[in-house]
Amino acid sequence: MRAYHKKCVECPPERKVPYHPKHPLQLHFPSPKRSSHYNKCNCCGENTHEGLYYSCSICDFYLHPVCAISLNILSINYPKRHDHTLTYFPRINSLTCDVCALSDDKCFIYVCYINAIS
Repeated sequence: MRAYHKKCVECPPERKVPYHPKHPLQLHFPSPKRSSHYNKCNCCGENTHEGLYYSCSICDFYLHPVCAISLNILSINYPKRHDHTLTYFPRINSLTCDVCALSDDKCFIYVCYINAIS
């Protein structure tokens, strides 16, 4: 008997995400023929070899479907402070807040991907 996750079945073959606005991401399925080199998800940092993942081959950008769904929820639209939507940025390195100038690993960081690419 085959089993399917609801989230896996509902994954669109192409997805546009606010934190990668230049190109839509393409859905890829796990393949035993892939090389031993695996790419890491740009959100969680985990390897993409164990299931479905989205990628932009032009920009070398990779994302698990669950991460893409989670990050769509985690955004701030506050036009009094910033002209564009701010999106949660899962950090691998320490980043300093541009408002308070502190680097606190316990706080979420949000970035403007529109300003980052211009």
